[in-house]
Amino acid sequence: MEQIVITIVGFLLSLLSGLILFKLNSISRRLDRQDDRIDVLFANLADCKKDCDRNTVSKEDWVRSEGYTRQKIEQMTDAVMELNGKVKIIEQVPELVGKITREIVAHLKSGGFAND
Repeated sequence: MEQIVITIVGFLLSLLSGLILFKLNSISRRLDRQDDRIDVLFANLADCKKDCDRNTVSKEDWVRSEGYTRQKIEQMTDAVMELNGKVKIIEQVPELVGKITREIVAHLKSGGFAND
């Protein structure tokens, strides 16, 4: 009778061990699949980081670019101010020509060039 009990207990233990082994294999396969997914996500993250590094500018480059832009804006402002001054002079030309013409006509009417 003892041998039958021992055999039954051994059989039950081997069955239990088999179930535990099956469950552990299942967990192992699941972990392997998750590792593969994590590897894919990590590769995607690495690609995103490379894209981000490629598309961003360092602080030094940004400061240099901003300085260059500020310098160009100042140059353009000076050029616009110079053009504004020239336009004001050009706007006065018709008035000056009219004034000169009036003086010449007045001088001619008074017989100025014939007597000179």
